[in-house]
Amino acid sequence: MRARSTPRWGALGFTLVELLITLTIFGLVLAAVGRLLVSAQRAYVTQREASAVLGPLRQAEATLSRLLRAAGANPNSVTSVASGRLLPGIYTLTSPAGGFRIVSDFNPANGSFDDEFEDVRTWVANDTLWVSWRNQGGTAAAAQPVAAPVTSVTYSFVNAANASVTPTATTPVAASLVQVTISAPRRVGNATTTVRRQVWIALLNR
Repeated sequence: MRARSTPRWGALGFTLVELLITLTIFGLVLAAVGRLLVSAQRAYVTQREASAVLGPLRQAEATLSRLLRAAGANPNSVTSVASGRLLPGIYTLTSPAGGFRIVSDFNPANGSFDDEFEDVRTWVANDTLWVSWRNQGGTAAAAQPVAAPVTSVTYSFVNAANASVTPTATTPVAASLVQVTISAPRRVGNATTTVRRQVWIALLNR
C-alpha cells in the first residue's frame, strides 16, 4: 500500500505548515519594524519639541549675557543715569514693570550713554523677551522681540564674598556675579511643563 503524501500548496510546493510558519515569522518582523518606526517617530517629536524650547532659551541667554557682561563699564564714571539704580550699570524699570535697564559706556570719549546699545531696556511680556535700546543721540528705538516663548527672567546677585545680596532701588549694593534664570514653557502630550536655563555672569561694576 502506498503512503499518503503531505498536501503541498502553490507552484513552489510549500506545505500548509510551512506557509503558516512563514506568515507567522513575517508578521513578527512587521510588528518589530512597526515598533521601531513608532519609537523613531516619538523620538523625533520629542527632539523637535526640545529644540523648539532650547532655541529661544539659548537666544535669550546669549542676549542677556552680552548685556550684563558689559553692565557697569563706565571708565569716565558718568553718573547721568541714576533713577532705579540697583548696582553699577543695572537699574529697575517701572514701565514695563519687572524689567531691567542695563547701561554701559562703549564710547567713553563722549562722556554719555546716548550711543547705540549703551542704554538697553529688557523685559518679558506676552511670553516674549523684549529689548529696546537708545539710538545715536539718545532717541529710544522701538521694542524688538528677542526670544519666544520665554515666560520669565529672574536675577540673583552675589557679592565678592560669595554671599547672596538683594539690591533695591533705595539700597544699591555691590555685586560681582549675577545668576540669570530663564524660564520657558514646554508641552509634553496634553500637559505643559516649565524648562529653565541658568547662567552665571561676571559683572564689571566699575
